[in-house]
Amino acid sequence: MNNRTVGMPDVEPDQIDVRPCLVLPVLSLKQPCASLVAENKKRIETRIWATDYRGPLLIAASASPRVADLPTGKALSIENLIDCRPMRREDEGRARCEIYPRAQSWILGEHWPIVPFPVKGRQGFYNVAVARSAVGDDDLYDHLAVLSHDGYVAMKAHGKRWIIWS
Repeated sequence: MNNRTVGMPDVEPDQIDVRPCLVLPVLSLKQPCASLVAENKKRIETRIWATDYRGPLLIAASASPRVADLPTGKALSIENLIDCRPMRREDEGRARCEIYPRAQSWILGEHWPIVPFPVKGRQGFYNVAVARSAVGDDDLYDHLAVLSHDGYVAMKAHGKRWIIWS
């Protein structure tokens, strides 16, 4: 096993709570794009960079800009990223934007709504542990763990530190 997050607990093994945990890569989007994806109305996200990653992707609304009545700083949905390729003119409708130089189409497949929860946004991909309660369905949670090639276990010592192992 490899330690994926900093911090080793300085407690005895019997004091550590070990349980399966779904850890997903996150993509932060500005509003209104984040809500359009979360509402299953935008099925292609565009970037000027490509990715080889395929699988479940947590979509988060960035903290800014603030748009009236739309959530910010929260994870909103889980999307299955099924392909990434140079943008084509026929992608414009599902991407809800016009083609632009160097645009890459991130093709979204299956869509899973979640209970929104706070997420601190960053550029690029970053990982976030997703609670079972956010997914709301144990079978779906386990399915997503398999899809994400999940080999993660979260360890919590005295409610203070989380360590993600893979």
